[in-house]
Amino acid sequence: MPGIVLPGSADYTEASLVERAAGYKPGFCQGAVPGATASTACRTLPDVSGQADEFTGAVTIYSKSFLGAGTPTGWTTIGGTSSSTPVWAALLADVNASPTCQANPVTKSGVGFASPLLYAVASNPAAYAASFNDVTTGNNDIYALDNGKVFPATKGYDLASGLGSPQVTAPGGKSGLAFYLCSLARSAARPVVTKLSPAAVSVKGGTVTITGSGFSSGSASDVASIQVGAAQVATGKFTVKSATEIVATVPPAGQARSPDSPAPQDGAGPAPVVVSLTSGISSSPRAASLLQYVDESGTGSVPAVTSVGPSGGLEAKPGPVTIYGSGFTGATKVTFGGVEATSFRVSSPFEIVATPAAYSTAVTCATTIKHDSPTTDICQVQVRVSNKRGTSTTGKILPPLEGATPEFDSPLGFPIAPASCHCELTPGTTEFDYLPTPVITSVSTVAASIPSRAISPERHQAQRRSSPTSPSG
Repeated sequence: MPGIVLPGSADYTEASLVERAAGYKPGFCQGAVPGATASTACRTLPDVSGQADEFTGAVTIYSKSFLGAGTPTGWTTIGGTSSSTPVWAALLADVNASPTCQANPVTKSGVGFASPLLYAVASNPAAYAASFNDVTTGNNDIYALDNGKVFPATKGYDLASGLGSPQVTAPGGKSGLAFYLCSLARSAARPVVTKLSPAAVSVKGGTVTITGSGFSSGSASDVASIQVGAAQVATGKFTVKSATEIVATVPPAGQARSPDSPAPQDGAGPAPVVVSLTSGISSSPRAASLLQYVDESGTGSVPAVTSVGPSGGLEAKPGPVTIYGSGFTGATKVTFGGVEATSFRVSSPFEIVATPAAYSTAVTCATTIKHDSPTTDICQVQVRVSNKRGTSTTGKILPPLEGATPEFDSPLGFPIAPASCHCELTPGTTEFDYLPTPVITSVSTVAASIPSRAISPERHQAQRRSSPTSPSG
């Protein structure tokens, strides 16, 4: 997952040892990571266990809205991850406040991202025994599909219970998980990617110079791996020139991106570049670290739009937008929701910089948002480019997810919208959003009900559209 420690970093060496000790064959996990080799350390799930039985009353709450309509107000218990997650959150809060953590300058503000440290603890038999209750019985075969052989609990790490449940302190006040986590934690010096040159490469891949900071200590490289979208840059395909510069040969778009670009593209579109250090810390995705794959073979054809960034701007005065795609040579018109841009410049056959016109009633919104008008909510529009051979096709734009956030996730670790929602979490490839100017009409200290409609914080978080300068997709 971009922004946190990635498979291949040094901290996962311990995780690899734990997996091998549990009997997992080399390469069973690496096969799912593009660019990884049999020696690349890789982490499986789950990491740990926690109390999650709804019938034991592990977490008890008093709520009316939680119970739903027709159910009396009162106390209830919950289970599953909704139960174990707050238990672990509270546990880690206690660990961070422990004397050992407070005495260590590195952990005085907390141990930070704990997953690599958990495996480091487990790689030491004595520390593991003192820090975890090893779950050795039971399984996840709740439907009796294979006589309890579906993810059975075993000694040590297993896919039913992970490393086990936590023991913050050992019996008699002896050292437990709190002591070992605080002792093993190290300073988090996060690398930063500030520029990619060039910012766009062919779908076949190419050489990119990554500029930033924190890539080396003195003359020694600190970089463990580089991730481009879903693919890792192969070992030997990148060179750390200095603490501020890396030269890398990025993989083809087919490895880094899903093949969902409109015809005649071949995997074109944006892919975040993430640099991970041997310390287990990685750079966070940002607009400057977004690499654009473009299909240069489209020159001379009808234009095609594969990405727009930033993906939104204020209705009254939207700023310049960079449009990526192909066939832009000789472009005669650029439109946002059917209204021509106030200006545009063709930078290359696959890049245009355009300034959208201010929002007006002439703009055609791609979707209809229930109970709202474009003047009070986001207006999603199609971005199209024309030349003498024709006009680019429109992409798929769905209404945004709004209202209460449902429970949804994907096996890959990122949110996906439920099928019944018929909505989107991230902008479409050809989408630009006109954003209304926030207006505060009153401030009150008196409790009041929440208005029935507002631009939901869930939408802003999921789509990363909280400001006009946010990157696309």
